[in-house]
Amino acid sequence: MVEEGGWQRAGGENSEAPEPDFDDPEGFVDDISNEELLPDLMAKAPREADGIENVVIIDGIPKTEKVAKLKEKLHGIWKKLAGEPIYEEFPTEMAPQKKTGEMMEHTKGYCFLEFEDEETALRAMENLHKYAFDKKHIFCANLFTDFEKFESTPTEWQEPTRKEHEDLGNLMQHMEEPDAFDQFVVTYADGKQTESYLNRRPEIELIHSRKSWTNRGVDFSPTGKFIATYHDQGIALWVYTPQFAGASSKSRGIWSRSHRFKHDQVDNMAFSPDERYICTGNGARGEGHSTVIIHDVWSQSEKRKFTVQTGESGHMEWPHLKWSSDSRYFARQTADTISVYEVPNCGLLDKRSIKCPEVRGFSWSPKDNLIAYWLPEQGEAPARVTIISIPRRNEIRVKNLYNVHNIEMAWQDQGKYLAVRVDRPVKGKKSSTVSSFEIFHIKEKEVPVDTIEVKDCVTRFMWEPKGNKLCTLHGEPQRVSCTIYNVTQGGKVAPLVTIPDLRSIDCIFWSPAGQYCVLAQLLNLQQNKFQQGAGCMMFLDTGVNSSNPADYKLVATEHPYATDVEWDPTGRFVCTYVSAWIRPNDNEYQIWSFLGRRIRKESSLNRLVQFVWRPRMPTLLSDKELKKVKKEMKHYSRQFEIKDRAFFSNQNKEEVEKRRVMIEQFKAFHNMRLREFNTPEAIATRKALRDGLDQDENHADDTEVETVFERLIKEEETVVDPSSI
Repeated sequence: MVEEGGWQRAGGENSEAPEPDFDDPEGFVDDISNEELLPDLMAKAPREADGIENVVIIDGIPKTEKVAKLKEKLHGIWKKLAGEPIYEEFPTEMAPQKKTGEMMEHTKGYCFLEFEDEETALRAMENLHKYAFDKKHIFCANLFTDFEKFESTPTEWQEPTRKEHEDLGNLMQHMEEPDAFDQFVVTYADGKQTESYLNRRPEIELIHSRKSWTNRGVDFSPTGKFIATYHDQGIALWVYTPQFAGASSKSRGIWSRSHRFKHDQVDNMAFSPDERYICTGNGARGEGHSTVIIHDVWSQSEKRKFTVQTGESGHMEWPHLKWSSDSRYFARQTADTISVYEVPNCGLLDKRSIKCPEVRGFSWSPKDNLIAYWLPEQGEAPARVTIISIPRRNEIRVKNLYNVHNIEMAWQDQGKYLAVRVDRPVKGKKSSTVSSFEIFHIKEKEVPVDTIEVKDCVTRFMWEPKGNKLCTLHGEPQRVSCTIYNVTQGGKVAPLVTIPDLRSIDCIFWSPAGQYCVLAQLLNLQQNKFQQGAGCMMFLDTGVNSSNPADYKLVATEHPYATDVEWDPTGRFVCTYVSAWIRPNDNEYQIWSFLGRRIRKESSLNRLVQFVWRPRMPTLLSDKELKKVKKEMKHYSRQFEIKDRAFFSNQNKEEVEKRRVMIEQFKAFHNMRLREFNTPEAIATRKALRDGLDQDENHADDTEVETVFERLIKEEETVVDPSSI
């Protein structure tokens, strides 16, 4: 029974407790979306691909009426090779039995297997494909999503519409700067304001400024051709087009939008080395998984999508995909495999992964299609570092290691050497480790390995770009030392120098041109206990041939609470800055020369979050031509010195001219005010205010004023006894 006012009694007519009426009034329109009303439940809602991306179709199973027996036998194969599926379906049909002709249920020769997630389904497809069940039956395994893609292919060919070519001009204009000044981008106001500058002398030049250009900073492509901005809908790429500087459109101007890639709530992105593809990733939402997508930059299309389990942390390791140096392959690591994919179809290479039980890490060579990975100790089996070639998967070198706690690998940028740091526990000290290095000589016959015993805990190590030096940091906190090793022409690895007493230095930053290096202690979220010393830096010159550590030190300086260090692509300047992402105050950036002299300090950018230099494309000179340039450097140095003197001379002339103009402007202003002061009207006004007294004439006489200066020569203090007064 409905009571007056839209209320009814709960529990029936005899109940006294009123119950509200939840019916919507007539004509009511609900304008609240489910995402706003139930964000936690909508985060768990099935996605478009859920239900099919983890389904595998197995073709080639026997057609038989013994369905139960076949299921039992196949289930054992699934469990052994692919893991137990959560659901199996065997389509059947009625067919006559061969002997009796009786109509019985027969399998159709294929089945569907549903696994827990896409990772397990992908591994099952790899292991079951081309599996020989018997002499007559060989399995053919495919993902269900592949069949859906093939079924959606139209039967009639349609000529694609030709997209009009849009000429954006020379995308490498920044390489044509006559004085080779580099560009850089700063993002501040918590990411709401982005500005790009030209690092001119003596003052920087603003190129572009824009509000709300990106949600979380910017990223440049490897050659600086594109700049990427982050948005809720995905990634946008922009190119440098100063010819559109006067355009009113937001997508046209100094930076013009050229590409867009959809990926909701994108958190990370990375370019392939040749800038043909980009990889985007987002973090987990609610209890969902992270997703990684490969996009084709040329066609602006999605090539492949991966679902990634983030585990208990809820964070995905980035980069999730690693590219080969020639961009022909990319690879990803799972618990027991390394999967290598081949572009442009982004399919699994040879339809099978590299089996590496309990693999902990891998990396590509920066020059060749080689992969180095390591496995931990398992029972009686030692830890192992393996180098294999792609695509043939031949083992180039294997190194067994014993009593290993952890391993870290680093390639030299020319691919000549691989440094493997091996950490081993110290007997009697559970939390202490001692390190050694295994140096693989990749280019030499049979890949010999040199072992270097450090007899200390190595915290950081890094190869010199375009060189053969290996810089290492080792020791305990507050007692860090730096040792630089050099690989000589004969292939021998020897320590060059050890620099002791570097306090809590924890980072190494080599100049892109090599030789010069910055050692720094940075403030980060993981090491807040070292806040007091964060920002101390040491500039080194590793080109000196000396055994004295003091000869390598250029200058020791500091930038308090610095969080990041960024070298410019030429190696002439280095920037340090305090990011608001890590420290909410003291946000500023400072630019230093490669010799450690501070050139510029900028602290007016409130809530600075990012500073990034624009990269340059690699040099087109061969090694032989580069050696010739270095040999004739004195000739080029004289030209640069003449140009520098002319530059500073012009700067002096400009400064003198600027001061002369200022003096002339002041004199003109002064004379104008004197004329206004001496007009008859102004004189009459002053006389009226002074009761007819013309004080201008009184002040015009030659009255001499005597000035007396008193100087304190001596001061004495005497204590007087009050009783004597």
